[in-house]
Amino acid sequence: MIAFWAVACTSLHVQNSTSPSSSMDQKSDEGRCRGPIVVRLKMSDGQIHGIKFAAAPPPVQGNLINIFAGETLYIEAEESGDLLVNFSAVQTITNPKNTLTFCFFQDPSIADGTHMVLIAESPFARPIKYHLGMRLHERQNFYKTSSCPVRGGVKMLEHWPHPISHLTIGDMRFLDPNSQEAGICQY
Repeated sequence: MIAFWAVACTSLHVQNSTSPSSSMDQKSDEGRCRGPIVVRLKMSDGQIHGIKFAAAPPPVQGNLINIFAGETLYIEAEESGDLLVNFSAVQTITNPKNTLTFCFFQDPSIADGTHMVLIAESPFARPIKYHLGMRLHERQNFYKTSSCPVRGGVKMLEHWPHPISHLTIGDMRFLDPNSQEAGICQY
């Protein structure tokens, strides 16, 4: 089960703004909050709303990844049996055989421009499955959402038809490439 304790250090403030974007302090020290982060998202009424996370969680907390709208994260990880462990957020890819890439953004070219996209890439040979938690705009709680397995060397695209400010990625594990689960998108 995915742990949502990672957001314990966040503080939510809503503000109005004129353009969608995100700013991130690149501190990735384990267990330390980062911030402030401002996430700007287009709403279905066409307005741009901003959320300020005064003390946002770091990109990595143990084996949980936090990604905010507008971010691209490079996460180094190690194989341990059927699990991925020892996550570390890095500024650039220096170890491509062990670095996952996650890019989370609002795509203005889809429908009314409010849709969210997560692109995940894995260098590992076996498919990876994880649990996703999503924090909807202006909400304090996280909600479970489905995810699709990520195959090595293939970009996996996840899509949601509504604004999401923050995703958590956890319970990352390898799948048997011949299993039924390796072809199913589910929580």
